[in-house]
Amino acid sequence: DTQGPQVTVTGPLFDQIIRPGTNFAVTGAAVDDQRVTNVVVRVDLDGDGLFTGPGEVVVLGTNSPASFSASFAGFTGAFLVDAFSS
Repeated sequence: DTQGPQVTVTGPLFDQIIRPGTNFAVTGAAVDDQRVTNVVVRVDLDGDGLFTGPGEVVVLGTNSPASFSASFAGFTGAFLVDAFSS
């Protein structure tokens, strides 16, 4: 596998406002020319600039093409989505 997966985040929208402390879901799709083995969604829930706190990382096992949804509670920071291929 010479190409990494491509990830598209469909929600929340780029300019969508998420109020601090609210629950929300990160949704999207990951595709790869071989297979997507995992989608990792990281959210900085406590706003400390790190993705190391409780509940800040969700690993979703999947097959390509794959849609994903990861729910989070108490959002105050940023989010990042990674996909990994086999």
